[in-house]
Amino acid sequence: MKGGLYARPQLPDASTEIGKILVERRAGLVADLGGDPTTAQTALVDLAIRQWALVEATDAFILSLPNGPVDRRHRKLWTVVLDRCRLAAQLEGTLCRLGLERKVKDVTELPAYLAQRDRQARALAP
Repeated sequence: MKGGLYARPQLPDASTEIGKILVERRAGLVADLGGDPTTAQTALVDLAIRQWALVEATDAFILSLPNGPVDRRHRKLWTVVLDRCRLAAQLEGTLCRLGLERKVKDVTELPAYLAQRDRQARALAP
């Protein structure tokens, strides 16, 4: 079996609306990491995307409840609301491990770039 003991979980198909959103979010997280994540960062990005999908699905379920998130008869929140809070906390922790600051790729300053380009042009000139 390729890639380890278990098959790597796949994101939903990018042809679906949910799949497009998750692929876009994954690309955004990778870009925020500077575009070249380590293996550990890639694993955390994949985990964060799955957690994000679960939080969003749980939110949709809670918001679709006919009487809202509160069990009026017992005067307490439905258990799914507490589960959603735990899922959101896990997502937050994963995102914090990845880092909240955008990392930019190394960008060559303009004078250094022009000097490098001139050196390459002179090296190619006959």
